[in-house]
Amino acid sequence: AVEALLPLGEGQRVGLVGPPGTGKSTAARFLMGAQAEGSAVVYAAMRPLQKLEKQFAVAPEASLTVVHADPSGDSPATRYLLPLCAAHLATQLLQTHRHVLLVLDDLVAFAASAAELRNPPFSAHHLVAALLDSAGVVSQEDSEGSEERALSVVAVLDVEPEDELHPEVRDLWRGAEPSLDVSVGFSMKLATEAILPSVNVDTLLVGAHSPTYQAPLLRLLRSQYVQFLRRGRDLRHRVEMGKLLGFITEPEDEDELMNQRVGRALLAHSQARPLPELAVLLSAALIYSFRDGRLTATSIANFQSALIASIREDHPELWETLGRLEALNEQQAAATVHELGKALFEKRLDFALTRPQFL
Repeated sequence: AVEALLPLGEGQRVGLVGPPGTGKSTAARFLMGAQAEGSAVVYAAMRPLQKLEKQFAVAPEASLTVVHADPSGDSPATRYLLPLCAAHLATQLLQTHRHVLLVLDDLVAFAASAAELRNPPFSAHHLVAALLDSAGVVSQEDSEGSEERALSVVAVLDVEPEDELHPEVRDLWRGAEPSLDVSVGFSMKLATEAILPSVNVDTLLVGAHSPTYQAPLLRLLRSQYVQFLRRGRDLRHRVEMGKLLGFITEPEDEDELMNQRVGRALLAHSQARPLPELAVLLSAALIYSFRDGRLTATSIANFQSALIASIREDHPELWETLGRLEALNEQQAAATVHELGKALFEKRLDFALTRPQFL
């Protein structure tokens, strides 16, 4: 969802924010897996080594270094130094890599470690703000000319900003929020529906235009999908207000709410997806009318797999074009989106989620 709606630029400071158990660490691993070969990734987390080895059984293409502390065995001082050591390593790697991604997981646990020290050298919220502010793009010169190098920082925060927060967590959030370029929210409501990672796509509706560095095909799909999301948001607000006033929800509004629910769920996935697959799923959310009320995580996953396979196998030339979507210009992108829409429309009767119930 993030890659499709709000692609993250090199040198940005990103917050993955939400309650525990909503898939923030999984989303961070998606971002790590999306880094190009030749990039370096530094991942810092307060977790036992055995758990981390299981999480990274499949390593990303980029060079990966994991810095960890065991919350059950390491001292508060060791845990306090964890993000500092990771940040130092990331800056060193920037000398030999064009792009370095620093992922600071479980910063609430870091704040708790700082609190255990009673009088740490620097407060947790000041340190986190400084670490985020270290991100950016710099130009380095050598005998062969100048080259841009970028440090991106991702902060994982087990925080629900709208709730009443513990003082140390509140200070952590207040220190981090002003330094974030992008804050991606995660929803416990979606997590209870087994939609993971539970990205609240409404938090991605930032600005009216796509970033200039996004591929034209994805820019086009994003603009249409954002309109789809905003229509759904407005409809939900109207229906909720009507219920408060005692009005009955119209059947067509119920149908559209179901359509919106599935259209949002299509961007949830348990593993990172390449751009061609995201393009197919975005287009499906815009083309199809979903009316099946028996929505489950399994039915969504099965639909995603079947839909992508049908385009890949039945339309090999279209799939080949999607494989190089980042190289398409605006005219080629518009033509490809049109062809993809036609291919999807022809298959509308092939899936339970899109087949009219009277058939």
